[in-house]
Amino acid sequence: MITLFISINTITAQTLEEINQASIKMCEFFDADKSNKTRKEILEEFWKTETRPYLLQSTNFQYYELYQILETRLFFNCKAYHDLTISDPEPIIGPDTSYERIKSEVSKSSVEKFLKQKQFYYEMAFVGKTYFEIADGIWKIHKDKTDDYTLYKYKQLNDTQFELEFIESNDSENKYLKGDKLIIEIIFFDRKDKQFKLSKSIKGTSIYDFEYYYYD
Repeated sequence: MITLFISINTITAQTLEEINQASIKMCEFFDADKSNKTRKEILEEFWKTETRPYLLQSTNFQYYELYQILETRLFFNCKAYHDLTISDPEPIIGPDTSYERIKSEVSKSSVEKFLKQKQFYYEMAFVGKTYFEIADGIWKIHKDKTDDYTLYKYKQLNDTQFELEFIESNDSENKYLKGDKLIIEIIFFDRKDKQFKLSKSIKGTSIYDFEYYYYD
């Protein structure tokens, strides 16, 4: 097991890469034959022998935040873990997450309007606005009144879907590595409220998060 000590709010490229390598190592757990065990037994064993010991060795890092980052890396790097995790017939998910893709309701002209708009935002209490800018093949995210930013290359896959490839970020909350790919789909457009609803998923997986982009 890789030893990892991280201070709170210091997610650097180096520490993120260490977590990434740990997730790749953990995936070796699934190489052994487990055909005689149930899904629940396999995931419980994985938690006891891999995930929990790794989380507990970091005494100076927020436990839940480390878990979120590790979970993200496992979804990118370990198909066996991803497939087992989403196979629950009654998944426990939040209101903004789904295991089912929602069919897009937007027209081609609405997507064209989305691309022409260039800048969007969403707002959170105590945080302020987070802005999204789209220009010259780059999808940029930055927080209001800070220098934090995240950059993606993007390309349009079809009328409603876009592939985002992570380039770089100076945001300590970012959990992606260079080359990570996400699929964004525009699924709803509300002209009255000036709002687009988008789904976001890690490429190759089938868990969808939903975000609302507003524009002025």
